[in-house]
Amino acid sequence: MQGTKITFSHQELDAITHPEFFYVKHAAMQKMMELMTALQIDLKSASLQFPFIASFTDPSDGKIFRGENYHSMPYIILDCPRNFSTGDIFAFRTMFWWGHEFSFTLQLQGESLGKLADKLLVHFDYLRENEFYVCVNKNPWEYDFESTNYLPAAGISAADIRKHMDEWKFMKISKRLSLENYNKVVTTGVETYSGLLKICS
Repeated sequence: MQGTKITFSHQELDAITHPEFFYVKHAAMQKMMELMTALQIDLKSASLQFPFIASFTDPSDGKIFRGENYHSMPYIILDCPRNFSTGDIFAFRTMFWWGHEFSFTLQLQGESLGKLADKLLVHFDYLRENEFYVCVNKNPWEYDFESTNYLPAAGISAADIRKHMDEWKFMKISKRLSLENYNKVVTTGVETYSGLLKICS
């Protein structure tokens, strides 16, 4: 390493010599955790209206976790309800992604997909009319809203989604919410979850 010269830009040096941002970040992330906890409580309550989901997952099962590096940005994820068993996924995932948005995603794979896909496709107009996005990526673990990952349901056909589902064996339906509308996270999350379960029941 002798002779290696490392230099920091003015912006980088300013960041590492001023800790204030991290105090603000810590406070903001704590509030986001509280927001996710509030949503988790209401999602569990909403599940009581749809007893059929007990055959897919434990509706009282929820988990909140956080990380620092989803495409270089911090995030918080709430999975409630959640079933990520071998060969079967039924999950409603809410994600806060720093600098981007909130997203609310119904993710299906395996047996759950086989039982619910037809109902979702029959009601595809509901997805179009309510500004949902549908995953067109072969990777089920990406959550950005780039056109390589999600397309608006209004701009894609049910037949195309069927083709994707048959090829890649999963389906993800998402709704997004701007960070500025953080005060609508709980209501939007519950409405999104309940609306999707209604067309699945």
